[in-house]
Amino acid sequence: MTIGRHERIVYRVVERAGRRGGFLPPHGVGYGLGDALGIVLNRTIKGPTQFRTTHRTVVGTVVAEDEDHVTIERDDGRRVRIPIDHIIERAALR
Repeated sequence: MTIGRHERIVYRVVERAGRRGGFLPPHGVGYGLGDALGIVLNRTIKGPTQFRTTHRTVVGTVVAEDEDHVTIERDDGRRVRIPIDHIIERAALR
């Protein structure tokens, strides 16, 4: 257990990169009226969802650790809960 130790952790996050060719306006589906005063539905183009992996770095004090997750409190007071299997690099700073 390394609770209370100041560490720098680099971990990976899987994010949705968006749909290729997909579009949904910010005002949503069913917005507006047509010429005949009917509801106009926005058309969406469906495509396969793509994902990308990005690396994030967090520096702070470890406040909790179990077999599945590490919880680190950043210097600004926010807590980040990181799955153990997503950690790429972990180093003690002090």
